[in-house]
This record gives sequence, structure tokens and C-alpha cells, in this order.
Amino acid sequence: APGDVVEVSITFTAPDTPGEQRSTWKGRDPQGKLFEFDLFVLIEVEDAQQPPRLLDEMNWVADVSVPDGMEVKPGESFVKTWRVRNTGETTWGPGYTFAFFADDKMNGPDSVALPATQPGETADISVNLTAPTAPGMRKSTWKGRNPQGKFFDYHMFALVDVVDPNQTYDMLQFMRGDGRVYDLRFTWAGGGSQRIQTQTEGDRFYHVKFREWEELWADNRFIYRGTDTSPGGGEVYTLTENGQYGSPWLPRRMSVGVPFLRTPKVIFRNKSNGKPIADKQFTHVTWIKLVAVHSSLRFDSGIELHDVAELAAYEEVGGKPKNQPFEHYYYAKKYGLVAWRGSLGKSFIAEDFASGTMPDNQREALDWPWQILGT
Repeated sequence: APGDVVEVSITFTAPDTPGEQRSTWKGRDPQGKLFEFDLFVLIEVEDAQQPPRLLDEMNWVADVSVPDGMEVKPGESFVKTWRVRNTGETTWGPGYTFAFFADDKMNGPDSVALPATQPGETADISVNLTAPTAPGMRKSTWKGRNPQGKFFDYHMFALVDVVDPNQTYDMLQFMRGDGRVYDLRFTWAGGGSQRIQTQTEGDRFYHVKFREWEELWADNRFIYRGTDTSPGGGEVYTLTENGQYGSPWLPRRMSVGVPFLRTPKVIFRNKSNGKPIADKQFTHVTWIKLVAVHSSLRFDSGIELHDVAELAAYEEVGGKPKNQPFEHYYYAKKYGLVAWRGSLGKSFIAEDFASGTMPDNQREALDWPWQILGT
């Protein structure tokens, strides 16, 4: 039945031909149509004229230098050192190498010699690499290789975060306003305006639109979103990820042009009691990218602001962002959100009130326990 697990067994006879041999199989329905997914058996047929081949293998023990995700500058040279264990049956000696296998070579050598190492012993392997010039996470994958040119099965990798300090920004400076009050004019549903204010309470800060609000908070890695009370229709939604309340909305520090994948679980709830709404729970996979940080930007109202971060959101297709974004957001230092544009239309800052001339927005209360969040 669907969802059940079953074992399927077949008796095989190895071919006479030495070397790697593979047999591939698929399920088939009564009409003769093959299933999509395949299964295979992969064996190594020994050569009867040769002594049995001993296993060549290594396994990771530790990163001696350059731990995964370490920040480096574009074009920066570094030495990656792995501590590995010889988990095979052979002693590494002349002809044994540690060779580039996949991903970004990072200007490294084709290979370096493996140190003489007996089975069970550990050794340190170092490779000189150079960070790529493009920002973002970059990976270089390497494998052991025997004198006959056959790669070991297990691989090692160097994973670095290439960060250009001149094009990398702390997004909290843009996302969290200083409490000033201003109006956004919007063009959809006949037009209108929203009074906006960032309010801070403990480790949370809220983008408050009259009474409705979005909840955000930050640590050293990410800026998170939790609850949004503004979808309308007597509903709110909450975001969770990996079973935890809240979801990373964007990295705390972003480089221009580097997309970030977001995979929150969205749960719509009744605003009155917090109960989840049937058939309104889903995982929304999107990407967000810092397009630019404008030293100054003039909006449709004629208001000009300084230090404005422009972000674009993209739907996901085939594990990558679509070519065109579905939304743009604009956040200004000391303000927070000052403009938006998407399929519905656009909004933009229309009036900037002098400090103390307007009362604070009053956030609406949710009359249900916060303990239900994340369920």
C-alpha cells in the first residue's frame, strides 16, 4: 500500500569480465509503464589472474585550518589543512595523491602527494587555495587517489564564505527603525495610506502599520520573522522552521548580488483564538537578494532618503531563483520599510513627520497564548 516499505530480492551472477559492473532496474505497472525512480546493483568483479585488490580509503578527522564557512576576502589566499585517517587496507606511499575532484578549484594544484600513512594512522593534508572573486559560499571538493588513478570513495571539501567588505552590509541597520512615524502611500485597492513605525520591545522589534504588525528579531547570523497580523480577513500567520518558532528572513550581513534561500513553514491562524486554519499551511520556498544600497534615493512623493537598501524576492524554480523577482523592498536607515513594489502595485513614503509630532502607533493585541506558536 502507499507509504509501506517492502524488500525486493533478486539473485545475480557476477559477469566474467573484471572491473566495475552495474545492473539497473525499475518498477513497472500492469500496463507496462516503468516507474520513474531506478535501483541498481554496483559490484567490482575481481580479476582471477590478479591478487585481490586492497581497499584504498580515507575519512575526515578534523579541520586543522579554515573551518567550514570561514569568511575570506575575494582573491584572498589561504591554506586548507584536513586531518584524515587512513581507513583503507593499503599503506599510502609513492604515487598516492590528494587530487581536486569537483566544484571550484580555487586556483589550487591538480594534486598533492599523500604522506606515507599506514592503515589506521592519521595524517595532515594541506592545499594552497585562493578565494574566488564573486561573493557567496564557495566549495572545493577533493579526494584521495591511488597510483592507478582510481579515486577513493570518500571526499573532503573546503567551504568558505567570500565576503567583500566594501559590498557587505549589516541589514539590521536598515530593517530596525529608530521609532519615527511616517506614512506610506499605496496604489492597490483604490489607494490609501498606512502609518508606519518601528517599535522595539526586549529582543523583538515590530514593523507597526497603524495597529497591525510584523514581528522580527535578530542574532549574529540572521534576521528572523515570527508573526504577521496584517493578512486581513480575521487571520494572522506565523512562520516556523525545523520545528522552531520563527524563520530566517534574511542574513544579518548581506553582500550585494548574493541570493539567500528561505524555506519557512507558513501557518495561517484565526486572529481571535490562534487556531490553525485548515488547508492554509504550506512551506513557501523563495530567495531574497540585496540588489543595491543607494546612498540616496528619491521616491514618487518627492521625499529623498539616504542609505536605502533595495532587496528583491524571487520564487524558486529548479533549486535556483527565477530570473525576475516578484517583489522589491526598500529599507532606509533609521526608518525601516519605506517602499515596496510588486504585482499588486507599489507603496512609498509620502509624509515624514517631525519627531514627537505624532503619537505612537498602538499595536493590536492577540488574545491567545504564545505557547501555541510553532505547533
